[in-house]
Amino acid sequence: MVGQVLSTTGVITGIGDGVFFLESTTPDREDATSEGLRVAVPDFTVDGEAFAMPEVERGQRLRVTGRIEEIRGRDHDLPVTTLRLSDLGRALEALPASELPAPVRLLGDGRTIPNRIAWDSDRGKLIPDTDGVDFFEALEGMRVRVEDPLVVGATRRGGGLFMWAERGGGAPALHPRGGLLRREGDAKPSALYLDQGLGATPPTVDVGQGLGTVHAVVDYARGGYRLRLLEPVDGHGHGPTPETTHLRGDDSHLTLASFNVLNLAATDPPEKPRALARIVVDHLRAPDVLALQEIQDDSGGHDDGTVSADATYRVLIDAIRDAGGPAYAVRQLDPVNNADGGRPGGNIRTGFLFRPERVEAVDGTTKSPHPEPRFVSEGGRARLLPSPARLLHPAFDRDEGRNRSGTRKPLVAQFRFNGRDLFLINLHLRSKGGDDSPFGARRPPRRGSEEQRTEQAQAVAELVDSLLAVDPDARVMVIGDLNEHRNRPPLDILEKRLVNLVEDVPLEQRYTYIYRGQGQILDHVLVSPAVAEAASPEIDIVHTASEYAAAHQASDHEPLVVRLRFAP
Repeated sequence: MVGQVLSTTGVITGIGDGVFFLESTTPDREDATSEGLRVAVPDFTVDGEAFAMPEVERGQRLRVTGRIEEIRGRDHDLPVTTLRLSDLGRALEALPASELPAPVRLLGDGRTIPNRIAWDSDRGKLIPDTDGVDFFEALEGMRVRVEDPLVVGATRRGGGLFMWAERGGGAPALHPRGGLLRREGDAKPSALYLDQGLGATPPTVDVGQGLGTVHAVVDYARGGYRLRLLEPVDGHGHGPTPETTHLRGDDSHLTLASFNVLNLAATDPPEKPRALARIVVDHLRAPDVLALQEIQDDSGGHDDGTVSADATYRVLIDAIRDAGGPAYAVRQLDPVNNADGGRPGGNIRTGFLFRPERVEAVDGTTKSPHPEPRFVSEGGRARLLPSPARLLHPAFDRDEGRNRSGTRKPLVAQFRFNGRDLFLINLHLRSKGGDDSPFGARRPPRRGSEEQRTEQAQAVAELVDSLLAVDPDARVMVIGDLNEHRNRPPLDILEKRLVNLVEDVPLEQRYTYIYRGQGQILDHVLVSPAVAEAASPEIDIVHTASEYAAAHQASDHEPLVVRLRFAP
């Protein structure tokens, strides 16, 4: 029917910005066809007078006339069937009132959401009973009801959240803190995105809390189906208590942590570095070395030529001291202006904080402003020259759009504890931004970012190989935000040489990030055989950040803490 002008009748169920939704009062019995329709209201000018949204109300029954369109918000979004009004004078006709059937109850009324996606897109019909995409496509524009949902993705800055119907009933893998765990190959279409836009805004809630009964209209935007809230709903219960690691350093044990600090800049409100400092001191127990990701330059997102991050590190170090923690020192290197990823002008980088009373930073000087790492043998032991250094490789040069997340360079440094050298490689690999959504038009979706992460992982692996060629017993740790799951090519490359310690974390605790309501592991710690076999490594994922509403978050990643035994 695309391009045709036609008339249809229905009752208005929701009114948004430039659109409203109609639903039929005489539904058919076919689950594969929707009884709802999105109606777009363009701006009109008639005889010089401007018209915008007509004065319509929820519950009003209308006959509408307009042209049928399939509208895509972005190139690879699924299209949304829309009737676009063309003339307000003839497009709307009021009709006698009529009651609507009850909304579809998700997970009730025999409408169980399939927990899989069928990737074939050209079969010519919907299969809502077995395909999660088709299930929501068949409900597009319709009212739905969700009873006693469980929050599995806390309220985001845009106001939306992810939930699971019926208090998590039927969820494939709920962890003890109340959220949903990602399983390999599981698309999780049952994690429902609750959004605003039809007169009500979702509450500010954390993972594990509950909501009252949700009434919403199914819509689609920005690569996914969403339930646009029709009536206010309250949250109840409490989110999980932040964890504190059981791992402590002592005379024989070194502790290290990896922590993505969410674009920290000196220009941030002081509440942010204070919140990060409380996590470091109270929950990570002030580890001996902190491998940080997403440190911005001193002016943050202002593209003013600033490259130094001295002030950014200083606000965090001072906040840690004020929270009762130790006096950390810094090892880092400034990038070339706008040559690393993050906000334009932000010059995002990785860096190390360390406790000089406990750990020695083995420095190697260089005259180059942007030194590359090389390893030499000194008395049969490896030495990094210079230290620190940045891995400069073509895999980290590619410009991947506005944020250039593919350009973030690994930072390499050598530290010494109890006479043992430890080589740390701090990573922040390219993000998954730009990959196709599982609810997009291309089926199966394309993972374009994975190709570059694979090249980056190969470059890191070659760096590790060059170190182990100099000293096969070298203690190496690759740590940071790899933006990748296990059993994917980037991790496969690294795990051929190194041992991934996250495998030692119990499965129900194995998540560092929440995406589309799914807890998943994106941050990793990989160690060389000399560490795995002789240093008795222990690891702890400390859940302190990702499960809480964005308005209260210090970070969207969980920190990891590792303890290694190096006796004097």
